Amino acid sequence: MSEGQDSYLRGLDGAQTVINMVKDDQWEAQSPCENWKAIDVVGHLVGGLKMASSLATTGETGLSDLPDTRGLAGDDPKASFAAARTNTQSTFTAENLERVVNSPFGPMPLDAFLGIITLDAIAHTWDLSKAIGYDVALDPDLVHQCYENVKPLDAMLRQPNLFGPKVEPPAGADEQTQLMAFLGRKV
Repeated sequence: MSEGQDSYLRGLDGAQTVINMVKDDQWEAQSPCENWKAIDVVGHLVGGLKMASSLATTGETGLSDLPDTRGLAGDDPKASFAAARTNTQSTFTAENLERVVNSPFGPMPLDAFLGIITLDAIAHTWDLSKAIGYDVALDPDLVHQCYENVKPLDAMLRQPNLFGPKVEPPAGADEQTQLMAFLGRKV
């Protein structure tokens, strides 16, 4: 398995675990993302999977064809995520992973893009866990990898619709807390 693919799938493993914990009466729970409830977070993750699948098969994001987060989550967010994940993973062939795609960050091999969006998977896993009142422990290796990769992108991350201003983490905070604070999450 390639490096980016491995990271992304491990990030999705963590997301799947938290998604499976959501109770039926928690889908409307507020997430740390101001305009998103728990269901919207899952819909966003489904959208990321669909984008990755589109990049793998067409080289383009396909974002203009996607419904809103609630439409992506559907009536059964758990099933929507599982189906999107299964479909997307089937597109991660060796040939597709090496393909240079037109990602939102510019042309790059699909595998490199998957390494980048691992951050999206783990950040929104944390968001979903907070929405349902669960204190998730993210994969520490992924947290470290993502934090190291994102630090040099500080200015880019503060653009509209990406991440909010950094938050000062508590003294002695672990790396997961530092990463979430860096991403603008109130920790």
